[in-house]
Amino acid sequence: MVSSTHVISPWIYKSLPYDPIKSFTVITKLVDSPYVLLVNPKVPARNVQEFVALAKAAPETIHYASSGNGSAQHLMGGLFVAMTGAPLKHVPYRGSSGAATDLVAGVVESSFAGVPNALAQVPQGRLKALAVTTAKRIPQLPDVPTLQEAGVPGYEASVWLALLAPAGTPPEIVNRLNTEVARLMNSPETRKALFDAGVEPTPSTPQAMSDYMVQELARWGKVVKDTGVKLE
Repeated sequence: MVSSTHVISPWIYKSLPYDPIKSFTVITKLVDSPYVLLVNPKVPARNVQEFVALAKAAPETIHYASSGNGSAQHLMGGLFVAMTGAPLKHVPYRGSSGAATDLVAGVVESSFAGVPNALAQVPQGRLKALAVTTAKRIPQLPDVPTLQEAGVPGYEASVWLALLAPAGTPPEIVNRLNTEVARLMNSPETRKALFDAGVEPTPSTPQAMSDYMVQELARWGKVVKDTGVKLE
């Protein structure tokens, strides 16, 4: 089982002992996990456009926290910076919990965080949700607009999970696993558990996910280059 970092790692590490596409056979996509642009209540911005204007008025005084260099949170913020021109300053943490703690405390002003983190803080007023990163609104936060609706045309990002097998796995095995996983993913119990976890079941055909991974590899490669991320 792999996540979006599977197609991000080749761009941020000097060398990997495998090819993210050619070394594997895709069985299926599993889920998409939307992220939410959260800000501390002290930030005087009621929406994304005001947040961008605030950042441009005082460059690099507004920070966005992430779970570390090269993480999905980091690159979602980098994509936002690239698409809006908002000069936010990245602050990497050693994990999402530290980033969330400092965001609530006001040490940092913003972060792109998972839905469970948003649901734990937004209803109580400890954080404000300005937008979600996916192309459509999410049922857990129906009143929060997408970044596209909020004035960032073309912004779409999520953390996905997929099930892979070694390259050369026989098609009959791949197809059998694909069918069984799709059946399990569509069961009411699974759908409820995934909803509670803030993710959406999105099973796919092996070919559709293979094509998507190639697109994601290219897309996140550009974001990594634009943000200048490099890890040893």
